[in-house]
Amino acid sequence: MNDELIDDLNAFGKRLGSQSPTRSVFDASLSSLYEQPFLKKVLSEWWGFTPLPFQELLLRHSLAVDNPDSRSLAYKNFSVSLPRQNGKTEFIEERLAVALTVLGERAAYTSMREESAKAIFDRFLDKIEAAKEAGSPLASFFPNLPTRGRKEKLITSVDPRTGKVFGQVRFNTRKGGAGRGKSESLIILDEAQDLTRGERDALTAGIATFKNGQVFYVGTPEPAESASTRGVSSTSGQGLASVFGEVRQASLKGAVHSAWFEWGVDKLVPASDKDAWYIANPALGYDLGKGRGIDEKFLESRLMDDESFAIEHLGFWGVQEKGRVIEFTRWMDQVLSNDDVKSFKGYPTVFSVKSTLDGSRVFTGLAVKKSDEEFFIEVLNDYDTSVPWVDSLYKELDMFYKSVKCKSIIIDGHTAVSSLIPALIAKNKWRVNGNKFKQGKVTIASPGDLTGGAAFLINAVNEKKLFHGSQSMMNAVVKDAGKRVYRSGGGFGFSSLSGSTIPEVLETIALALSDASKLKVNKLPEGNASVFSGGSGFGEFKPLF
Repeated sequence: MNDELIDDLNAFGKRLGSQSPTRSVFDASLSSLYEQPFLKKVLSEWWGFTPLPFQELLLRHSLAVDNPDSRSLAYKNFSVSLPRQNGKTEFIEERLAVALTVLGERAAYTSMREESAKAIFDRFLDKIEAAKEAGSPLASFFPNLPTRGRKEKLITSVDPRTGKVFGQVRFNTRKGGAGRGKSESLIILDEAQDLTRGERDALTAGIATFKNGQVFYVGTPEPAESASTRGVSSTSGQGLASVFGEVRQASLKGAVHSAWFEWGVDKLVPASDKDAWYIANPALGYDLGKGRGIDEKFLESRLMDDESFAIEHLGFWGVQEKGRVIEFTRWMDQVLSNDDVKSFKGYPTVFSVKSTLDGSRVFTGLAVKKSDEEFFIEVLNDYDTSVPWVDSLYKELDMFYKSVKCKSIIIDGHTAVSSLIPALIAKNKWRVNGNKFKQGKVTIASPGDLTGGAAFLINAVNEKKLFHGSQSMMNAVVKDAGKRVYRSGGGFGFSSLSGSTIPEVLETIALALSDASKLKVNKLPEGNASVFSGGSGFGEFKPLF
């Protein structure tokens, strides 16, 4: 179906799902074997396939070649993420038909469920049997067909010119290690959201020896419970619950010889958002044949909460980011306008100081407690320790120390900051009693403070009681935040999943929250509310305090 016809149908009032992926990584400049007239003829006239535009897009790029004169396939890894009931099986069938009758590949289709493998095996037999009855040239590739009840589901094609084996496809499940140790040049990992690392490694171990070896990962986003627990595989006895999210992360970062195509929403929306339905479901409104397809009535009938609906039917990956400890869409749902931020003015505040592990940067931040259900956080300053910085930090500390509004100052006891502690004590005449200063306002942070603050931060985001002003530096760190375990017994802080952000930014805030969560709320009189001029040193907000 061409774009002009799609436009005509939409204009006539028949709304159709978007054929363009919402997220993709591929090289659009590559030529493709799909453009060969013979290949298209085989698919349409011999096999009877009529791919939808998005399926043609996937076929074209899955058959991309290194150069126009080559038959060397460009992608070793080809991945597709689609909501349920969107015709991914048809795409898989079309690619396997190419393997059997055009490229002569040894292929394996694997799924998590027995019924999936049996269904696609039976559909291939249906098409071949129909071709035999119709006298189609396709029949000459399959002089012998397996019986439907046989345990090993294997279809083999022969070259009509020589009578020798040409292509082969095995259909099986991954349960109990089925199909391991075989040698194939094409592996289709269907229901990839249920794939374990052990299964993936066993199934694809030999594919690197094939010049045109390809692994397909095709599935939906992982269920939230799998993403959060990442339990031990029941089939392999080791490894994580799924690797599909890891494949996605690597592909989106530009992993070599890899392509990624995804249809889905990038933030959590209500299940009733019909515009999102059409963005995320390319097969919506199309008839896939034999009563198959997806329509509005089907989606309206789904009795699911918004998050589950978004994962299964809107292709939402937000809660499955591997290693991510903070749900970014929830974080961004808690952004306040400048006017709303000012509603926290006058409430008790905690000031924090934290350095990077190498001592090259020192951050300051604050946490304001308005109630047990409302906290505001902000990064205040970023000090580069390669240039003069100590005097500026002293001034900032002194301002908060003298403020009636600031109830607590918590200071990281490591690296660049730790060397300042004796000087701070002497300069400000603070007396030490263990880790606590006698004035009661200043604390040297313990490992437990960071762990408690980090846990409180994560939970507060989930419970939607942690508010912020959408600082670009903090947003980037939150989106990239993993867990950093720094001692036995469960002590943890934050790490950077990509290595390109500075997790200590978030740890500075965690320290402030560790004390702020314990404060009693007692708003100060307006006259005492602005005894110092805090506010972000990044220029993203006017001074608020």
